[in-house]
Amino acid sequence: MLHAFYGLMRLFCTHSLSFAESVMMHENFEFACRSVSMNDVLGNARDEIFGTIEICMRKFQSQKDKLKKFREKLCSVYLGAFSTSKTHYFTFLRFMRSFETDEDKIHLLQNQILPILSNNFFGVHEMHHNATGCCCINELIEMLRRILDFLKFLVALKESAEKCLKRIVVLCDPECVKRIMTMIIHTHRATKLGNNVETLDRLGPYFPRRSHALSLMSQQHLRKVHPPHPMFNMCLHPMLVEANKGIDTCYDQYMNDFFSPYHTFVDRLLRVACNLGTNLVSSDQIAECSGLIGVEGSVLHSVYYVKFWLDLWQKHSEIFGETGSGKDVKERIESLKNSKFLREYVETILLNEQSSLSVAYIFSFMKMILNELSLDLVTSQIKKQCLENAGNVLKEQINWPTVDNASIFERMAPMLATRIGALRIILLFSQSAFVVESLKSENFCQLIDEWTQKFKQTLSACEIITTPAAEYDAATINIRPCTSSQAVSSTMRSTHASVNVPCWLNVETKQQILKLAEIMDETVSELKQKIVAFDFENCSDTDAA
Repeated sequence: MLHAFYGLMRLFCTHSLSFAESVMMHENFEFACRSVSMNDVLGNARDEIFGTIEICMRKFQSQKDKLKKFREKLCSVYLGAFSTSKTHYFTFLRFMRSFETDEDKIHLLQNQILPILSNNFFGVHEMHHNATGCCCINELIEMLRRILDFLKFLVALKESAEKCLKRIVVLCDPECVKRIMTMIIHTHRATKLGNNVETLDRLGPYFPRRSHALSLMSQQHLRKVHPPHPMFNMCLHPMLVEANKGIDTCYDQYMNDFFSPYHTFVDRLLRVACNLGTNLVSSDQIAECSGLIGVEGSVLHSVYYVKFWLDLWQKHSEIFGETGSGKDVKERIESLKNSKFLREYVETILLNEQSSLSVAYIFSFMKMILNELSLDLVTSQIKKQCLENAGNVLKEQINWPTVDNASIFERMAPMLATRIGALRIILLFSQSAFVVESLKSENFCQLIDEWTQKFKQTLSACEIITTPAAEYDAATINIRPCTSSQAVSSTMRSTHASVNVPCWLNVETKQQILKLAEIMDETVSELKQKIVAFDFENCSDTDAA
């Protein structure tokens, strides 16, 4: 009976615009959506109701206001029903087919469609593995497609929003730029003096964590992630970092993704402030704002702080336009020299984040500060401690990877970064006669040559482990001799032709290792040249004591 009734209603809506409009606004139609269409027993009536919905939407395409109200009413009815029920999977899919436009997706996202979508996906997935639900593979695929569509839409929305925000910063009123910078400085300064618990609360439940999932309190308040009013509070207290850079690549990526948009925004804001000249935004304010962000980002090996000052130092007024005259640039550099955060950043890099020196921008910045500007930021005690740490790192016994323990290759990149950092610390202080004499007395060059030779032998083994999967015997998981891998010698092939390989090195890790190896060669060559060409007679060294 209901099937026939709603079928007639659909036909009337097809032929009469006024009847369709009255149906859209009638309260009984809302009841039909909530009660009849959610009843799995009344499948035919449900199809007629959704057919009526599609006809009404199609007829009122030109009347945006009426159509918008109708869509919002349907969303509130159905999303409220789906959030309390987890068994109406097919009704949910039928509902989703009626909402395909970008405006619909935005409205659904604002009304928490993602948790509902994930719950329905897991429900259909469970049905698929039950004996009674083995024929729902098409619905499972459609659920996955819906999730993928929302993911692509969110990424596109995020990118367009970031582009828009960048343009807004550039076009922002000068007084507004100054106020925003003041807010950022006050917030980060308070975080530096405060405790990490308060900072963690402000960062919200989606702050990356390694050891545990979201807390129960966080799960209960996921809908209230954002603070009650806009605040520039993405501050990173050092105690909140659960692992040093390089130990957990997934955690590193999550942290970078979490903070990178905010750091990009601050970097853009600083560059706009430099364009305004020293009359509107003082150099001390720029140095303090960039220094606070730079010290916090040092644990992430962030390059925004160092790249900002490198651009200002190297390209001078060209990078900031005509308003950034040479006098302004000189004043900015002087403010950097006098900044207390510069000393803190340099000490953090030298003592705690030596591996960050493998990043080209950070190493160039340290050379600019310690060598080109010749700033006296490092005490003799800190310098001695840095050199001792570097020496211990280089003398440390290395567990070199072989075919039998190929998984060590996954940890080789951070090991290389640490050793590059140690070498570059020595390179930064290689203008000291005391340092050069110490290196010569300990046969440093011979030690590095032996280490480099062993490393190159390891890279040749890397070519075996990264052989394409097609060249492995799938049955025995043994390496078979192949002619395509020319970097591997025939002797090595015959030696390891029947050794079981526990894992294969992925392409990204291999590229990272080879890139670090290239940096290692450049650093070693530069350091050797400085040691050989050092002029002891014309050197005024104060570290010898």
